[in-house]
Amino acid sequence: MPTTTRNSAALQGTYYLPRRWSTMAVLTTEQNDELNLELRLTGAGMLGRALIQSNSMELGLAGGLAVARERFSPAAVNMASENNTSFEAVLAGQWDAFRFDSPKLDFSTSFSLYPSLSTAGRVRGESTTRLKYELFPDFNVGVTITDTFDSKPPEEDATKNDFVSTFTIGWSYRR
Repeated sequence: MPTTTRNSAALQGTYYLPRRWSTMAVLTTEQNDELNLELRLTGAGMLGRALIQSNSMELGLAGGLAVARERFSPAAVNMASENNTSFEAVLAGQWDAFRFDSPKLDFSTSFSLYPSLSTAGRVRGESTTRLKYELFPDFNVGVTITDTFDSKPPEEDATKNDFVSTFTIGWSYRR
């Protein structure tokens, strides 16, 4: 089975406004062999709202606009140029549920959708679900499942999804 790599980094700045509103600026970079993506740089601006905030849960939605610059592997490119700049709408959501009493519990699910404003019918995005549970004091286990997708990859027969699952074992040390 061939080895594939997937790398991503994100930087987000949030400015909190009154009445649970916020503005966000997001910069991301991605590389994904499974999707034949050599490099994607994305910059987005969004307006968000926390719909629910409590001692055990947060639910928020955001929407805005993004610009993405993509470079796919040469074998995957059927376009005149390897580099492609596109304008996209952004819709994002996140739900976090947590319990601070022992046994601690931390659950999070999030999604980001980018419907293209430049390429009709193209939608790309990512969804992530994470669960972490404290088995006994300061020792926890967790699982994370991520799906990255692109409805119109550069090749017609290319894969549209890349699934990643992670299992973690953790220990926290307190003084």
